[in-house]
Amino acid sequence: MARVVRPPAAPSSVNRPAPARPAPAVRKPPAATPARVGRFGRLRSQALQQTSAATFFRESFAELKKVHWPTREQTIHMSVIVIIFSLATGVVLGGVDFLFAQMVALLVGAH
Repeated sequence: MARVVRPPAAPSSVNRPAPARPAPAVRKPPAATPARVGRFGRLRSQALQQTSAATFFRESFAELKKVHWPTREQTIHMSVIVIIFSLATGVVLGGVDFLFAQMVALLVGAH
C-alpha cells in the first residue's frame, strides 16, 4: 500500500495578522431634485439634450459609413439560407403538432 506524504503544517506559534479590509462605503440615496424627468434623470443639464436634429442625422450617417455592408451575392445567399431553415422549421413543427393532435384525439376517443 502506498504511503501518503503530507507537507508539514505551518507552526502554530506564528501569529499572522488578518488582512486589513476597508470599511464598506455608505451609499446615500440621491436627493430628489425637480430637474429629474422620467427615466432620463439628470439629462436636462447635460449636452445630450442640447444637440440638434441636424447633428443627430449627421452623426448617424457618419456611423453608417463605417458599417461593413455585405455584397449582393452574400445577401442573396444568406436570404436563401434563412428561407430554407424557416421552411424546415415549419415542416418539423407542423409534423410535431399533427402527431400531438392525433395522440390527444386517440386519448380522448374522438378519433
